[in-house]
Amino acid sequence: MIEAEQLSQSIATNWDQITLHLGNDRETFESQLTPLLRRLEGTHGPDQAAVIRSILELFQKFDVAYKRLIEAINCFSKGAGMPAGAVKMDRYTRVPVCYGTDRSVEYRHGSGLISYGCERGELSVGFAEVSIPDDHRMGEIEKPRLWKLQFREDPQKNVVLLGVEPLSIDAFAARVQGALNWSSNKEVLLFVHGYNVGFADAVCRAAQIAYDLHFEGLPALYSWPSEGSLPKYIVDETNVAWSRPRFAIFLGLLREKMGAEGIHIIAHSMGNRLIAATRTMETTDLC
Repeated sequence: MIEAEQLSQSIATNWDQITLHLGNDRETFESQLTPLLRRLEGTHGPDQAAVIRSILELFQKFDVAYKRLIEAINCFSKGAGMPAGAVKMDRYTRVPVCYGTDRSVEYRHGSGLISYGCERGELSVGFAEVSIPDDHRMGEIEKPRLWKLQFREDPQKNVVLLGVEPLSIDAFAARVQGALNWSSNKEVLLFVHGYNVGFADAVCRAAQIAYDLHFEGLPALYSWPSEGSLPKYIVDETNVAWSRPRFAIFLGLLREKMGAEGIHIIAHSMGNRLIAATRTMETTDLC
């Protein structure tokens, strides 16, 4: 999927080369492109996807300019072997992760940004973004090191949860469908975490796994309300069992409404209980 920032940055950084091939059509092209770029900045979800399509359709009227734009986008997104929607930034890659969770809503301390806690909540869906640094080591979740006097997360050096965007079911479906439609691999890699894991760590792990596997489809996460505490094993056991109906709903959304041609599930530790129980529920429903 071509993301808004990926498209706008590719146009901005290659504008001279793009307009070089327009000749006498440059003025007409600019007059049509300018309002579309303005709309791109102020829209989200399905409306933003529609604007992106309009911009690409405009470029397609000018073969050489369109070819230059696609080359720029491919360079910007780091080419093949990247998750759907991943965007190459300066010294790191932004990896989108679609998520479902039945954790309670909370706000990240001191930032005002939304996240999810350890209490039980309603089923929520949305997209998160995670940074993977260029010097990332396979299997690692790079974090700041106090002994290196690193006191803040740096996307160029660390795997960082950059943001969380909750969506309605309809907006979520449109975003997932758009990502899969633009991707060469119309499949989903779904990660289900285990015991003693918070939401932010789960999202980062989902992105890291997809990145390390060079998975070209869409990374996804289901995060059940683990307490994120070593002594709370028994509590996590009851919470993972409680999550079964909502996980089944989320899995059904991905399979039936999002257009995914396949779903690959990776479950860690106690997360396997959620997968096994859901398979049992589905088998019972079919009987």
